[in-house]
This record gives sequence, structure tokens and C-alpha cells, in this order.
Amino acid sequence: MSIKAEATATTTTGATTNPPAPSATTAPAPTQIITPPVIIGTLTFDPATNVSTITAKWAMNQAMMDSKLENSTNDCSYQGKGRMPESLNGHFYMYIQKTVKRKTVMKNTQYVESINTLTFTPKEGSATIQEMKGEGANRFGAFTLNGTLAMNEGENQGTFTMFKHYLPQQQQPKKKL
Repeated sequence: MSIKAEATATTTTGATTNPPAPSATTAPAPTQIITPPVIIGTLTFDPATNVSTITAKWAMNQAMMDSKLENSTNDCSYQGKGRMPESLNGHFYMYIQKTVKRKTVMKNTQYVESINTLTFTPKEGSATIQEMKGEGANRFGAFTLNGTLAMNEGENQGTFTMFKHYLPQQQQPKKKL
């Protein structure tokens, strides 16, 4: 029996039919990796006041940080006590779509944010890199932070990159009534 003969069938009326074609399968969409919100900036310590100031840019993800699109990044600023502060208070700006006089506009809105705990741990094998970890909250929810700070021992200024990971809804602290 030939291959062609095996691929046909005979109906009760004697007509010959071909089996149904296999269903078309589509290739899965390529996985798109989206990073969490990213903050890149400078930590500056003032020994006279014992205050560290963070000035930075932030974006919703690394792709937006790297793009040159208008409104893709925004400013943020924080302050804390000590050269390696254990907590920070500050604010960030975010463009919010608002309707003003029946027109839709992008308004740059300031939001308060607290970083309740922040730790710096020397990175193994590096004299200048500190691994940063922290926890904080803002009106959008609780989050954790992780990143790195590059600052030489004895210097009062360094650069950092941090990533903000918002906790899933079920892990968010309950709001006080």
C-alpha cells in the first residue's frame, strides 16, 4: 500500500476523503523581560551636617531609562543621616494623565516616599562596591529595593543603581481604618 493510499479514507457512500489537516500551531510569543522600576543617581554625604542626599532619575523599567523618549524618566530625591544612611525620606515625580479644562494633559506630580530600612554590605571581592537592600512604601504600596553603590572608602560621593520591587497585592500591609 502506498503512502498516498494510507492518507485517504472511504466513506459509506464510496467517496474518497482526506483526513483533516493537522491544526496550525503558532509559535509562542518571544518572552519579553521587563525589569522593575529602576533608580540611577548619586549619593552625596555632607560630613558637616551628617546628612546623605540622594539625587537621581527613575523610570518604570530599564528600557524606559535607556530610551530618550519624553516623559520616560523623572527626578527623585531623598535624605538620610550618616554616610551610609539606614533610612531615607524623600519624594519622586511621576507624569500623570489629567483632564484640565476638557483637555488631557500630562501633569508632573510629586509623591512622598519613605525607605524605612536600608543596608549597605561590601560586595565580596570589591573594595568600592556596596550591595544595597531596603524596604519602603509610598501611596502605590510597599516595596523592597536592591542595588549597588560604587563609592571608595573615605570618599563622600558615589553612584548607584537600585531596583524597586512592589510587593504582590496579597502581601501589601493592611490599610489602617
